[in-house]
Amino acid sequence: MKKIITTTLLPVLTIAMAILAFGSCKKSDIKSLKEMKQDERKAIESFISRMGFTIKDGAEGQTEFDPNVMYHFDNDLYMQVLDKGKEAPELNKTKINVRMEGFYFNRERDSIVVFNSLTSGGFQESVFRYIHTYNDGDINFELIPCTTGANLDAYVCQGIAFPMTMLGNGARVRLIVPFRLGPDNLYSQGMTGYYKEVEYIFRK
Repeated sequence: MKKIITTTLLPVLTIAMAILAFGSCKKSDIKSLKEMKQDERKAIESFISRMGFTIKDGAEGQTEFDPNVMYHFDNDLYMQVLDKGKEAPELNKTKINVRMEGFYFNRERDSIVVFNSLTSGGFQESVFRYIHTYNDGDINFELIPCTTGANLDAYVCQGIAFPMTMLGNGARVRLIVPFRLGPDNLYSQGMTGYYKEVEYIFRK
């Protein structure tokens, strides 16, 4: 009887131990927010070096921009202003059409997720209303979901909306968007957005 019990229990115990070991291994692969930020900082610094960007500190409310400089703001967004645009948006009123081209990257590789509604046909323009509220950080957009056709609504985020606090209608920018300001669906993956160009056109 003892032999039967031992013979029966050993495989069960072996499987249980394997499951526990696998679970421990998987948990150790999950990075903390601090580790994700550290990885992202290295990824951004490497990307900036490869791209040859000139970086200077930016300030909220800034009105003058050197088109050859990418400004780094306190919220960790990087922005190069290609065109400042004209009239500023009205808070809680102005609707903004946004078209964009770029990709998401991490320490391992670039172009993990590629998107382009700027020069590629077939995409509806994404639209957001310019607002200001606070929820664990400033929020400057209220997405107005596209209801027909292919669109890039999923890539509209605080990183894209923040430039409208300083720029106006017709503005064009280049952005490096840290995951904390990026799309919700990419936050947990710790991916950084490089928006090669974003264009803002006010909607009538």
